[in-house]
Amino acid sequence: MSATTKSPLSTQFYRWVQSYLERNQHLTSLTDVGCGNGRMLLWTKAVPQIEKINCIDTDVIILRNQMDRYFRPNLYEKLFGRQNSVLPVEINVFQGDIAVPDDRLRADCFTLIDMIEHLQFDHLENISRTIFGYYKPKSVIVSTPDPGLDSWAQYVCINFGYTCSIDHVSGLPSSESYGHTAQIIIFQPKPDHVAIQGDFACFDLLINKLSINEQGPEFLGDRVLRRICLMNTFMVPGFTANNVPTEYSNFDWSTISVDETGPQLQQQQQQCDKTTMDTD
Repeated sequence: MSATTKSPLSTQFYRWVQSYLERNQHLTSLTDVGCGNGRMLLWTKAVPQIEKINCIDTDVIILRNQMDRYFRPNLYEKLFGRQNSVLPVEINVFQGDIAVPDDRLRADCFTLIDMIEHLQFDHLENISRTIFGYYKPKSVIVSTPDPGLDSWAQYVCINFGYTCSIDHVSGLPSSESYGHTAQIIIFQPKPDHVAIQGDFACFDLLINKLSINEQGPEFLGDRVLRRICLMNTFMVPGFTANNVPTEYSNFDWSTISVDETGPQLQQQQQQCDKTTMDTD
């Protein structure tokens, strides 16, 4: 049995997304649907041309608990900016249901990583109408271990004027002989295609569109109000030549001469001993 191991499946998904974005430099903004703890930011904000990343999840608790861990820029980024891009990147953290249309979430690319297999079909249909029918992004990346969702992919292509292709990601090396662990579905709009049927499918969204800019905490987690709340916005500055961190060479401690028997050290030791005796 081989001792070789691979990265966790989620990490492979994140690397795949990063590689896809780097190959498609016309994609400059991203909305991560079901972002969870925001860990994918470690890969997506490293893509040089990305200027805006929206992260949205319904779980307000995990967003709050992980805000400082993955969403907030680290100290290096605050001091020196992005490591591989002169462009700043804006990171927006939203709480709410992606099925509710909100113009602040518009982006060139949408990602749904390990999400849709946990949804009821009626909710998945509502999300599809919002993402493909209302936002109409240039690319949508969906990862799922469920091959049965191929019928859903066909539904999206037929009703909203998209084409889809499928790639695969494997888990442990020992499982590859049994097939791939998960698949990635990539949606792209058909060239010169007018999705009239898709426009009718989301007509009620266009009429009753909610674009609420309020940030009051009373909206957080309230699904009845069906509002999307902006919890936080972070800016990571672009790299500049003036922000290059200083390189320090190793200090040669052998150049320091310490005389443990010197008269000054002996005098200090005697004073310390005298103080101790007086205290006793």
